[in-house]
Amino acid sequence: MSASRLATGGSDIDRGRPLSFTFDGRRVEGFAGDTIASALLASGQAVIGRSFKYHRPRGIWGSGVEEPNALVDVESAAGRVPNARATTVQAVDGIRVRSVNASPTAEIDRNAVLDRFARFLPAAFYYKTFMWPDWHLFEPRIRAMAGLGVVDPGWQPRQVSDQINHYCDVLVVGAGPAGLAAAAGAAAAGHSVVLVDDRTHPGGSLRHRTGEVDGVEGMAWVEATVARLKGAGQLVLSDTTAFGLYDHNLVALNQRHADGRPDTLWRVRPRRIVLATGAIERPVPFANNDLPGILSADGALSYLRRHGVLVGRDIVVATNNDSAYEPALALAAAGASVTMVDCRREGDAQAKSGIRVLAGRTIAAARGRNAVQGVLLDDGTTLAADCVPVSGGWTPTVHLFSQAKGKLAWSDKLAAFIPGEAIDGIGVAGAVAGTVSLSDALASGAPALGDFGSSSPAPRGTGAEATLGAVSMWPKPMAKGRVWIDYQSDVTAKDVELAARENFVSVEHLKRYTTLGMATDQGKTSNLNGLALLADITGRGIAEVGTTTYRPPFTPVPFASLAGSRRGSMHAPVRRLPLEANHRAAGGVFQEYGGWLRPAYYGGGDAGASIQEEARRARQSVALFDGSTLGKIEVIGPRAAEFVDFIYYNTMSTLKPGHCRYGFMLSENGVVFDDGVLVRLDEHRFIVSCSSSHVAAVHARLEEWRQDRFGRDAVYIHNAT
Repeated sequence: MSASRLATGGSDIDRGRPLSFTFDGRRVEGFAGDTIASALLASGQAVIGRSFKYHRPRGIWGSGVEEPNALVDVESAAGRVPNARATTVQAVDGIRVRSVNASPTAEIDRNAVLDRFARFLPAAFYYKTFMWPDWHLFEPRIRAMAGLGVVDPGWQPRQVSDQINHYCDVLVVGAGPAGLAAAAGAAAAGHSVVLVDDRTHPGGSLRHRTGEVDGVEGMAWVEATVARLKGAGQLVLSDTTAFGLYDHNLVALNQRHADGRPDTLWRVRPRRIVLATGAIERPVPFANNDLPGILSADGALSYLRRHGVLVGRDIVVATNNDSAYEPALALAAAGASVTMVDCRREGDAQAKSGIRVLAGRTIAAARGRNAVQGVLLDDGTTLAADCVPVSGGWTPTVHLFSQAKGKLAWSDKLAAFIPGEAIDGIGVAGAVAGTVSLSDALASGAPALGDFGSSSPAPRGTGAEATLGAVSMWPKPMAKGRVWIDYQSDVTAKDVELAARENFVSVEHLKRYTTLGMATDQGKTSNLNGLALLADITGRGIAEVGTTTYRPPFTPVPFASLAGSRRGSMHAPVRRLPLEANHRAAGGVFQEYGGWLRPAYYGGGDAGASIQEEARRARQSVALFDGSTLGKIEVIGPRAAEFVDFIYYNTMSTLKPGHCRYGFMLSENGVVFDDGVLVRLDEHRFIVSCSSSHVAAVHARLEEWRQDRFGRDAVYIHNAT
């Protein structure tokens, strides 16, 4: 792979601010605005990491969160960040970057010998091979070899991660053209807007693909739109990933900071959510399609136009759709020799534009060892190549929609799943909704806003419009060589075939048997190819096979961000009584009980004697007990009596209003969970009094069973403690 930095170009970099860092001990030069990945590509570094199981050499595939290969450990003055994506981490002067899963380096890995034994290490081999005589004899070494990044056990955060609770009218996830159009529409209607994007700069595809909006160049429109939003007081968050969409449309965001501060966790509760999360380019299936130098065509274009990096000089582009032609033409214009291998049988209309087009052809195999050196076509022709950008179609980024329990629908036109029936409070816009052209993407913002849109006309694409024209290009059963489906988990087409032969034909069983989609990239580039292959093997349609379950987080989130201030004394803050001053005035000696600071005895001196004296007085005269810490949880509703009978071991529905009864709850395995007094205030209202230290657990238990067996219209739980 002969990638290099061009003398000009690169909208994201500042050539006046050079920087350097080390990768596996070797010095790498770059510029402010580079990611670690773009700087490594510009330096000609082909091998960035090693695969999880076979330790095969792997290079950079994409340019964003979809990256399955380029995981690195990053050391700086702030500490070590393990398993960082080189494609999303900004290059900083002086940092030390090391490849993961490689010993001693990615270039020279002594464990690469495992690849020679690949035929003996198929999917689930460890469950079959190491059960005898005892799995535990092998487990420590296997787990040590299977590790990726290295955690620094002595690391301590210098600062506490901030956590912010925020409310707004409209939250827009994704600052591409569709997201910007939606945010501008909501702001024009007078609504408060939060616009978030996981990139450092807004614009999405307009940052590296040509486009014209309302008669102006795409990026000029982006900059003007963002300026208007900020000028109107709207919140625009870059380097911020919406990683989870939870009950009641709570959206969790993780914001990264370029100045070294710990990440910030945002909990946003909007009235309307617009998902403009885009789509992810798929790999093309052929033998040895994992070699360094084989990468996403859109990623190649992104590195060229955002970072001024030409990914190769002798390039073969493989595709099944129109979107790969812009990267091919741009690479040719930058000085590369480009051949397009298009599996579709249309003519060679692009041949006169500086590229050679081979229509109706496919790549059968890639040639090379530690980097791609050429390709073998299906007709036996061999082409020399130091870089192979590929585009096997686009998979809409439906993860957040699915987390909200949204159902997906199959689109034959796109050869992908797209969001199906609408969900209350959530709209989808842009590529995630299945749009292709810029005009359609911009127009999709208004319907995604629902009642939160404005009457102003949507921006329009006024330049050349993108088309797709994708055809199916899925992995085939019994293909020659090793066709890689999941780069990070080392899953091949043969592994999927093996799973089907052993009757693991449910997508969830396939995932667990082969580990397809279980790595840190969560199958962003691999899932659909694997599902399509399983469908072919089992004689089903892809829609019938379905998808695996998308769960949060969408990308990894640092533990420090999730923990926030909950460390040291803030991990379990001491809770204090309202009458603490009165107890102290009476000579109370305090100790902690279940997180509460409570008087253990009075009067000081000998604890045993004081406690005995207190007990004697309680028996012979009067005692006053401070029960303010005991739980006071209201159970209200027409089925409240039935509910408390279900929760308690003894019958509670026979209680008369104004009376109380002692009772206890059992766990599902019959062990006493908590005990206390239940008070009936009226026919449909009870108060559960539980142990001081169990209030949160009892409340959670009541709410869990309320959701599982009863509805909110039948029973309502209110923690009044």
